[in-house]
Amino acid sequence: MPVYVDEIKDYTRIAKARRLRHTNWCHLVADTREELHTFAAQLGLRRSWFQDHGYRWHYDITPPKRARAVKLGAVEIDHHGVADLMAERRAAAAGETRHALRLTRPGHPALRIGPYDKHHQADGIASGLRSQMDSTAHVSGTIITVVPYDAALPHTEPYVPTGPHELARDIWLQAAAAYDWMHHGPGEDDIPLED
Repeated sequence: MPVYVDEIKDYTRIAKARRLRHTNWCHLVADTREELHTFAAQLGLRRSWFQDHGYRWHYDITPPKRARAVKLGAVEIDHHGVADLMAERRAAAAGETRHALRLTRPGHPALRIGPYDKHHQADGIASGLRSQMDSTAHVSGTIITVVPYDAALPHTEPYVPTGPHELARDIWLQAAAAYDWMHHGPGEDDIPLED
């Protein structure tokens, strides 16, 4: 599971109000607390700097730490990506069970696949697609996250049957569609996309 950093922003007003010495920072987030703490330790961050705000847990990091985080493998996302992660955490805390995959890449609309009734179903597909990204060439900047299902947005069908043979076949078809999407160039998308 990846660790993420969003954009550096100017927080001068907050910094002055809290008497902080840094005015520009971003957020270091991850899918799990354990992964976040492990990565933060690699960056030399103190555990006391961890911001444990309910589902919004993260570390604030300065521009030099962000640059080092990216060199160590952190995935660059925008504030919308962080909002999606926080929404997933909030939904999990509230006991919601429907999830979707959200695939994003720079300059393209997002692809959503879902709904999945169980988080582990969506997470299993996401993990498989991330593994493909580790071993194959793909469009740079592609990010795969599990997010709460939003019926107001277009989704491709999840195709998660219960039989083992059907499950294997349909997951392959779904993974193939997502794989094709991850490897397309601009203008080649032929599957439903989020506006």
